[in-house]
Amino acid sequence: KKKKEDEKRNKEIAEVKKVLDKAKSASDGAKKAVDAKKAEASSLSSKLAEKARAFEAAEAKVTSAEASKDKKAIKAAIKTSDDIEEQMDKIKADQKKIAEELKALEGDLASKNKATAAEQAKLDKLIPKPKEEPKKEAKQSKDTKADAKAEAPAEPAKKK
Repeated sequence: KKKKEDEKRNKEIAEVKKVLDKAKSASDGAKKAVDAKKAEASSLSSKLAEKARAFEAAEAKVTSAEASKDKKAIKAAIKTSDDIEEQMDKIKADQKKIAEELKALEGDLASKNKATAAEQAKLDKLIPKPKEEPKKEAKQSKDTKADAKAEAPAEPAKKK
């Protein structure tokens, strides 16, 4: 009878381990997706900063072209400035989209981590932890107290 119970328990443990491995794998996959999306968001932030600098330079060219009253130069500078602004707007839209995707991926990761934790808890219930001997622990704490006293500096002599 004991052997059959052990077999049943071992089979159950094997099943839970299999599910746990799948859950861990899913969590790992979700983590990689989150990391990739974060890298994409970071890349877009860099591109936007680059465009912002280019936009400032283009605006400065518009100002200097207006000062020179060269209509052709003014028109070209304004077109460049507008093009850069349009590119910045597109990057901002992409950033918004990626932020939404990232939020969804992070939610997915959280649920997969929760599932993994639940499976781990099941496994922990099935496999009892070896109990530690409390006597050794109590002795250790006494030793630690004794060590602390030994290491503490002696009380300074009272002055009379």
